Amino acid sequence: FFLTDGSTAIHQACHDSNTYALSLLLQYGGDFTIPDTQGRAPIHWTCTTPNTDCLQVRYSLFSSERQLSKLT
Repeated sequence: FFLTDGSTAIHQACHDSNTYALSLLLQYGGDFTIPDTQGRAPIHWTCTTPNTDCLQVRYSLFSSERQLSKLT
C-alpha cells in the first residue's frame, strides 16, 4: 500500500498519531524503515506531530523483539 507520494500506511498512522493502526501494522510485518519519495521514513512523520505515542509503540515493540531474539 503506497500513496502517490510513496508513503505507506505506517507513514499515515504515524502522521495521524494512530497508535492502534501502527501497532497492528508493525505486529503483522509492516516495515518502519521504508522511505517515501522524499526520503522520509515514518519516524520523520512521527516527529512532525506533538504526540510521542507512536514512538513509544515502535520502541516498545522493538524492545519486545529484542527480548524474544535473546531467547532463541
